[in-house]
Amino acid sequence: MTIEEPSKSSESVAFTHEAPRRNCFVRQRYVLASLGFMGYFLIGCLRNCINITVLSMVRWNNTETNVTDAVNSTVGKSEGFDWSSDQEGLFLGSYFYGYICTSILGGWLGNKFGFPIVFGLPVFISALLSIATPIAAYTSFPLVIACRVVIGLVQGLAVSAYQCCWSSWAPPLERSILNSIALSGVPFGIGFVYPFAGYVSETLGWEAVFYILGGVTVGWSVVWILIVSDSPRTNRCITAAEVAYIENSIGFTLKDMQSQDVPWGAIMKSRSVWAIFVAHFCDNWSGYTFNAILPTFMSKIFNFNVFQSGAVMTAPYIAQFGVSILAGYITDAARKRKWIRTSVARKVNTIIALSFLNIFMITACYCATDSTTAVVLFGVGVALRGCIFSAHLSSLVDIAPMYAGVIFGISNTIASIPGFLGPLTAGFVIPDKTSISQWQTMFWINGAFGFFGSIFFFCFGSGVERNWAKKKVSEEETEINLKQKSAHSDDEC
Repeated sequence: MTIEEPSKSSESVAFTHEAPRRNCFVRQRYVLASLGFMGYFLIGCLRNCINITVLSMVRWNNTETNVTDAVNSTVGKSEGFDWSSDQEGLFLGSYFYGYICTSILGGWLGNKFGFPIVFGLPVFISALLSIATPIAAYTSFPLVIACRVVIGLVQGLAVSAYQCCWSSWAPPLERSILNSIALSGVPFGIGFVYPFAGYVSETLGWEAVFYILGGVTVGWSVVWILIVSDSPRTNRCITAAEVAYIENSIGFTLKDMQSQDVPWGAIMKSRSVWAIFVAHFCDNWSGYTFNAILPTFMSKIFNFNVFQSGAVMTAPYIAQFGVSILAGYITDAARKRKWIRTSVARKVNTIIALSFLNIFMITACYCATDSTTAVVLFGVGVALRGCIFSAHLSSLVDIAPMYAGVIFGISNTIASIPGFLGPLTAGFVIPDKTSISQWQTMFWINGAFGFFGSIFFFCFGSGVERNWAKKKVSEEETEINLKQKSAHSDDEC
């Protein structure tokens, strides 16, 4: 398939401003995906940096925490906040108390008022709160908890709002790669922030972690506001050819999307939507729980210290970033060449991400005598989870492109529940952290969720746009749109 600019169709494109348009050779939809990657990267960093900084923030007590002398000497803590174990747990989990409350609202606001402001402004606010976190921590414990809760609230808005962008920016056959580029910022951020936060905490102090990450995020927010527009037609750098290609491929504009009422009833009755909800919940159960318990598993079973356990988490998430981009590219290439239908592609990626992750994890927990083999298996399993961004997380744009943000908001709210329940379940199942049989039981529980989610999505998932999600237009408009789409079906930018 050759790539050509639809010159004829671009002649009729009318823009909403009179600024001279540059002949930009960079496709702006990929600029948007790249900026989204950086946004998600920074969100991941601001969310997870406390998992490392807490080691320097809290005053360690050997008799209470069972931290080894070697680890204590590395952490070097004779000072810190005198927080109890319960307070420390509240601090680590406070983000999700806010995050779970605003996902649905974020999707709706992004759909109504445009994703640029609903994504950019909350991330900017979370950056300011990150900078204020050390001040809040030194002031009072309730204040730093409130700070983390509000960061969760605003980032919950942002994460759901961003999904609205693909409704007006992503050609149907490029949704996998565009969504993968953006969402892969999260695992890349997790892989980056562990060694970064550890190094900065040791050299500059834990406060510097929040100042640096917050400052970089403020800078990103400024770039985001200056560059990003809510639709191709209002972008100042995009070519007319790219606008025509995107709009002809999608079949509706941002104005069309904002004029439609959200079909809440149809969304909640759709089997395809519930397939996404179930797969998202089961994926997050496995992902959140493994992320929370793997360092402890490495510490108690293989006697890794805190920093070795954190290092084990770094490489797999960086690999997951690479797998997500590769999976997105291969998926869209196969779809363009009609080697595989969109529905099948989404299901295959979901099975790889959910089932294969747990197969490798379960196998690894039976290698308690060989830490090298276990670490390799863990790494492969976490890396393969990168296929998830070309799976059900792209399916929501396939089945309801105009309401992707709303559906993602609902799904993300449901899928945030494992952030609480997974680690809580692990606490009940593994009272003795040195018992390999108890760890194996927990890994099988995680596997059950992963296998069930992949099977459910295989049975009920889809990659075909639903009738209730299509634009409501008159018969005359429908006929005109079909003729225009047919005339430019071979054009690609």
